[in-house]
Amino acid sequence: MRCVEEVGAEFGLTFNFSKLESMPVRCADVVQSPGGGEIPTKSSMVYLGGLISNDGKIDSELARRIGMAKSDFRSLQKVWGHAGLPCKRKLEIYTACVVNTLLYNLNTTWLSAAARRRINGFHARCLRQILHIPPAFISHVSNEVVLRMAGAQPLSEVLLRQQLSYFGRIARMPDGAAIRQVVFEPGTLQLKSAGPRRRGRPRISWAGAVRQHAVTAAGGEQQLQDVCAREDTPQAQRVWAATVRRYLSARASQGCV
Repeated sequence: MRCVEEVGAEFGLTFNFSKLESMPVRCADVVQSPGGGEIPTKSSMVYLGGLISNDGKIDSELARRIGMAKSDFRSLQKVWGHAGLPCKRKLEIYTACVVNTLLYNLNTTWLSAAARRRINGFHARCLRQILHIPPAFISHVSNEVVLRMAGAQPLSEVLLRQQLSYFGRIARMPDGAAIRQVVFEPGTLQLKSAGPRRRGRPRISWAGAVRQHAVTAAGGEQQLQDVCAREDTPQAQRVWAATVRRYLSARASQGCV
């Protein structure tokens, strides 16, 4: 912070300490301002549009995202009930205004099976209202049929596509890129060692889970190296995007959601 303050002063910039907050992670340290006052500490805070917590869990952010998406969906009730709008146009508005709000920034985290079912259930309920299909216990129409009628995918699969695309982008970065240094060992696609494992059940990491899907999508470790170990050119992006599409299509045909 002192370095940032000193360099910023050269350009006439100063810290606004009334807006400054700190979030200690695995420690109880207190940061002090130059005047000697303590900077307020918080267990979670909104940063760049996303809620981050000091325990590293995503539950609070997911609940917040679903709440925001639900609020946006309710505010567009007149659109969903408008008889003059074709269904295709309603689904386009739903994707742009609701789905993008829900999935914003979630491609950088890995959701549990329960969390994936949660976003898929919210997605199906919204589509039922747009298509005017009563709940399954009344209409006897399953969520799979609703998705086919809407020409949509489960949100968990949409999110997986975004995660695989982001994985490929990181893999094609040069070794000097900060994000690549955090995820991979230099010059390889082997994951960075996280150090000694803590006691208890290990958490599923984003890098480990997405890498497993990436290996399967590419057809093996060597094929993944060949596809991703390229410069980040438009051609390389198209090749990886086609690989991801084939993989997700195969998952859909096998009923893997």
